[in-house]
Amino acid sequence: MKILGKMIIILAVFGLPLANHVHAETINIPLQKLTADAAMELNCVADSRDVSLPIPDRWALKQVVLNLRYVFSSSLKPETSQLRIRLNNTLIAQERLAPQSTAPSLSIPLPVALLKTGYNAITVQVTQNSSGSQCGACTPDLWTVVNLQESNVQIDYALKPVNLSLSELSGFIFDPRLMPFGQANIVVTDRSEKNVTLAGVVASGIARRFDYRKVKFTASSDFQAGVDNVLIGKRDDILKQFGKYGLPLNKVEGGYLKLAHLPTSTGEIDPNHSLLIVTGETDEAVRMAALTFANLTFELPGSDEAKIFGFSMPEIVKYSGRESLTPGVTYDFRTLNFATQSYVGSNAGAGAIRFRLPADFNIQPNQYVKLVLNFSYGAGLRPGSSFVITVNEKKIRAIALDSPAGNFIENYNIEIPSYVFKPGANVIQLLPKLQSTATNCEEIQADSLFLTVFDNSTLVFPDMPRMVEMPKIELFMHNGFPFTRWPDGAETTVVLAGKDDRLLAASLNLIGLATQRNGFPLFGVQFSHVPPAKGDMIAVGTLNDMPAQLLKSAPLSIEQGNSRIPYPVVHGWDSETSVFHSTQKSSLGNGKVLLMESQSPNEAGRTAMMLVAERADDILAASEALLDPGTQSKISGDLVLIEPNLPEAKVTAIHTGNYYMTGKDGTSTVMESFMYTQPAVYYSAIALVILGLSAMIYLVVKRWRKKRHAST
Repeated sequence: MKILGKMIIILAVFGLPLANHVHAETINIPLQKLTADAAMELNCVADSRDVSLPIPDRWALKQVVLNLRYVFSSSLKPETSQLRIRLNNTLIAQERLAPQSTAPSLSIPLPVALLKTGYNAITVQVTQNSSGSQCGACTPDLWTVVNLQESNVQIDYALKPVNLSLSELSGFIFDPRLMPFGQANIVVTDRSEKNVTLAGVVASGIARRFDYRKVKFTASSDFQAGVDNVLIGKRDDILKQFGKYGLPLNKVEGGYLKLAHLPTSTGEIDPNHSLLIVTGETDEAVRMAALTFANLTFELPGSDEAKIFGFSMPEIVKYSGRESLTPGVTYDFRTLNFATQSYVGSNAGAGAIRFRLPADFNIQPNQYVKLVLNFSYGAGLRPGSSFVITVNEKKIRAIALDSPAGNFIENYNIEIPSYVFKPGANVIQLLPKLQSTATNCEEIQADSLFLTVFDNSTLVFPDMPRMVEMPKIELFMHNGFPFTRWPDGAETTVVLAGKDDRLLAASLNLIGLATQRNGFPLFGVQFSHVPPAKGDMIAVGTLNDMPAQLLKSAPLSIEQGNSRIPYPVVHGWDSETSVFHSTQKSSLGNGKVLLMESQSPNEAGRTAMMLVAERADDILAASEALLDPGTQSKISGDLVLIEPNLPEAKVTAIHTGNYYMTGKDGTSTVMESFMYTQPAVYYSAIALVILGLSAMIYLVVKRWRKKRHAST
């Protein structure tokens, strides 16, 4: 008993501090979050669908359980119909599809030993037969539907200690596989414009590492426990304010990056969370360190510190963001991440080519996108087999696969009207519809039932003018336009209407969102506390502190305490929404945030976007709500009311009709704006000019003929 008592005391003394640093957590992730598909429907005699489960290296897995909710056809024969689950191609569970009185469900433990760091394929397979199907025919009563919203993966894990190597910043610390979202706290030594500008550079670099995964930023004047922190400032300022933590800072001439474990207020360290220090002896040295961090995309260096003495920036080209196509350039499919693919069987799935078009493409109705396909297909296909091409889920063309002996087709030209496409994200889907000629229960030769699309097929967009009607906040949600016209955010200023940590965090969330949508670090964005004289701007602040010139020019304008509020009245078939304006003295109220976009009051053709509310807490909550794809999809027009604190963020978006034009250079002349915003008046003026010239020519000719007749 004495020995046991001593062991308990030892564990209490030495084990308790260690337990304080063990970060155990359980999360439930709906399958809807793990796939781009809106639904999972499995049809025909045999079908399967994959869901990709990301597992970050930072997690020490304890238990993973797949919970499935599904429903299937009541016509299925339970003797020969079953559902199977595979994990990374290993069969781990099966269930007979037998009629039940309630909605079927399964809870399947996923073997931790089969889960690897990275993306793991969870495959849902079905074999289905019914009394109405014969010889393996695909009949309408062969179906199973998995409810992606109610099905989920439950993960129990603990965080691993952070390895102090700068190479871990991308693959371990700021890892896009972290779920349900990434987090980072930014600490700056003061709220000067140069320091908050560097905070924007660092936040952009972090958001870029998380790829499309949502990442929330917070800002504070001291370290925040339980989350990775980044400290930015000159070395002397850091030592003065944070010297109590005993931070290991060497004196260097250039910039300095240092990775350490996060210190705690009790004098200990949290080995499961990191502190990245971005510093230097001078402001320019700190800037050098911040820019270097934002562009550390290769797993070097392997040390916990880096002394930076110089850097060179690549040439920045307009409209060169993530997956963005350049007009007039011929792209082969392999360049567009579409490798040669074979589709086999009557239910072979589909292939997709995803890309982005610049948001200010002025798409013309008489222009065509050229698609040149190289493909082959097998022998024995039934007449009616086809190769369907869709653009943004709209069926565009079906190519007949009508040779009984099969064929190899090269340079099959298809011209698609450019108006089928849209600014921002676009998807071309290739969907084979293959049917066998086998009849009377003949054996189907599955190997000959195929279509292969080769990656040397090409796609080219015509040249298009760069002029777009604004305001359209949805373009910001597509790829950060117009603030990412230059992919590094040059010519853009973030205006912070107040030195408040919550406003800084909200602006970092917007910068992170634009970075992820465009795929390029925004190291050209400047932060300021006053509106710039030129360029585009993003203003974040409370109504009381927002510059008066911005509120006056906003869609919901506020001047001298009076609000001019637009209320939608009616939407006609041939017109924009009619808007009723009410001038009143009232308040926005708590829990309501306005996201507004208008022409900059300082420069024609430039854009001012504002995120405003009466409270800074609401602004921060709205910026976090905007990181959700569901919220983004509801954003449009120039005036958006966001209520972020409800169980689910509520979004109300309207167009108030105050249009302007912006072009490739971000500015527009009065004539350009008039041409695009008032086309009827513009063409009427042209007609009047033509009539006037015609009348003048007629009078000149008439006078000349009169003189000629008089002389004879």
